[in-house]
Amino acid sequence: MLALEGAGLGVWDWNTKTNEVFFSRHWKAMLGYAPKDVGNTLQQWLELIHPDDLARCQADRARHYRGETAIYRSEHRVRAKDGSWRWILDQGTVFERNADGDPLRVVGTYTDVTERKQAEQSLLEKQGALAEAQRIAHIGSWSWQLATGAMTCSEETLRLCGMAAG
Repeated sequence: MLALEGAGLGVWDWNTKTNEVFFSRHWKAMLGYAPKDVGNTLQQWLELIHPDDLARCQADRARHYRGETAIYRSEHRVRAKDGSWRWILDQGTVFERNADGDPLRVVGTYTDVTERKQAEQSLLEKQGALAEAQRIAHIGSWSWQLATGAMTCSEETLRLCGMAAG
């Protein structure tokens, strides 16, 4: 566990029989919580997840528990102690199942991906602004990768050339 936390990962370990979850010190610290601020129940974790992300997060978890995915993986927002929302990459796997195949023990990690999500959002906004500027000015753009022969065109270039996307 020291290696995982040294790599900036928070660790969680869920006993599904008792519904107790161990949350590592780093798991709590990355959200600004002191060790005693977060209890050790699944409900405590669920209450921290953004309401708009909760159903998707639980669906991702359920797919993994049914064996439909090799690992549980979800990116969702979690409430930090200061009230802000942090984007978290939550990953885990079932380590033990009962005779019926139901999960008994699930272990995983938390990675704060807030900066990456903010950069992605900024890029999308800039791409939207560029597309709008090209549309207004009736100027398109394109690029051609010599090594692969791949060509990409802006929507405005396609429109100006009378071509459909693709």
